[in-house]
Amino acid sequence: MIGNHFTTDERLTSAKLAGCLTGFVGTIVLLGPSMTSRAEVPLWALLLPILAAVSYGFAAIYAKRFKGMAPPVIAAGQLTGSAALMLPVALLLDQPWTLATPPASALAAILGMALLSTAFAYILYFRIMALAGATNASLVTLLVPPSAILLGSLFLGERLGIAEIAGMLLISAGLLILDGRIYARMRPNARTSGL
Repeated sequence: MIGNHFTTDERLTSAKLAGCLTGFVGTIVLLGPSMTSRAEVPLWALLLPILAAVSYGFAAIYAKRFKGMAPPVIAAGQLTGSAALMLPVALLLDQPWTLATPPASALAAILGMALLSTAFAYILYFRIMALAGATNASLVTLLVPPSAILLGSLFLGERLGIAEIAGMLLISAGLLILDGRIYARMRPNARTSGL
């Protein structure tokens, strides 16, 4: 929604606005119990994921500048640039020369995260952006909170309450509205039935 003012090829329609707002309300419903019931969780820790989603939106708008480039080239440039920016910070804060050598299992996990969860994920992201547009590619940010809640429930035994389920349903509804295919399938039927 924020990036709509910076693009000319993707316009914010009433359906897209409704989908965005439904997904946003779903995120608030999903995170609401965490924000109100856990006094030990600082507010900034709950707001940072929302700021990350806004950052993704602006990044998607900026990435449209590279529309003609191959997704692996864009991903390689992005990851190389971010590594170059973060290297001095990591050297200053972590001081890796003072850390113990990690075991082989940790190195394998790092390699898996680097290749699958980062490199491959960004190649896929830029491919989706090239095919479906920046708006659709940035919708992945709506899936982060429900994924975290579901993973917490499956692997950490966290309880799913009514708010979490309602929030996930609202986010799903928002994504379906934004996608528009269900509405497009229903529209011809509405015309033929005289509605």
